[in-house]
Amino acid sequence: MGLSEFAIIPLDNQYFIAAFTLKIPFLPLKQTESLSKLALMSILAFDASVSLAGQFPDGSIFFERSPTLVNFSATFQSVRTWGVKYYLTIALPPSLGAPLGKVTIQQQPNIQTIAFLGDQTFAFLGDRNQRGEKLTLKSTTFNPNTQTITVIFDPPVPPGNTVSIGLKPVRNPDYGGVYQFGITAYPPGENSPGLYLGVGRLAIYEAGDRW
Repeated sequence: MGLSEFAIIPLDNQYFIAAFTLKIPFLPLKQTESLSKLALMSILAFDASVSLAGQFPDGSIFFERSPTLVNFSATFQSVRTWGVKYYLTIALPPSLGAPLGKVTIQQQPNIQTIAFLGDQTFAFLGDRNQRGEKLTLKSTTFNPNTQTITVIFDPPVPPGNTVSIGLKPVRNPDYGGVYQFGITAYPPGENSPGLYLGVGRLAIYEAGDRW
């Protein structure tokens, strides 16, 4: 067992490197000096492996701060309406520590499942009222088993931006109510951990409902 052990601990959507020092029994001076040099070399080697902010030793990337789910809205909120668009807006703080590589949107169980036209998904900087540059998407996929839409950016979106994703349902559902979607953001990389941002809610109304 070495002199020190290290662990990466998640806390409030942040990661901290903690060092745990083990007690060493009394040793002769020469052995103590050798152990001190060994400990210093181990610490320097460990520091070099994690010198890149927002990256684990295995190369996977993590967010140092959490993106913020700003809004989830629909252009029309009446049941059975065609030609509707849903907009998801996420803010990326400058201190994010890594670019945004992927977003997953998981539809929660409800009285009806909304069907989407996945090939018509789009994204841009800004929000639905102040659109900026159009963003290129590498892919948009749908998993019917988990009711999850996965949107991958190419290239990833740098910190300090506001990003909006436009979804096109076939039409609004037949029944009024609040439809919920779990939103998770990921940095680039196949094994990079994501952060759950919360639930996006869409209120759909039937005729006679109070607005």
